[in-house]
Amino acid sequence: MRFTIRGWLDDHETELVWEDGELWGDARAIVEVDALVGVGATVWATPTGPHYRAALEPADVALLTIREAFDHVEAEEGDVPEVELEELPEGAIP
Repeated sequence: MRFTIRGWLDDHETELVWEDGELWGDARAIVEVDALVGVGATVWATPTGPHYRAALEPADVALLTIREAFDHVEAEEGDVPEVELEELPEGAIP
């Protein structure tokens, strides 16, 4: 599996490629992602959950971790994984 994320980090346009748990691309962005993983940061699929510990695997958690590292994501291409979302209880406002 392989996907690419393009966006902005610290006012610089950047791109990262994730493939089977490995990252390639902008060194500054890789450092940001590695820092999130290193401290065991929490990454959220939505503001109300679910949430995960930052990691480079599985692919859906890697996607959330990379999104968290970027200031703004402009494009996601390739085999972008779907992130499973919690179903809202009946009557909840999304």
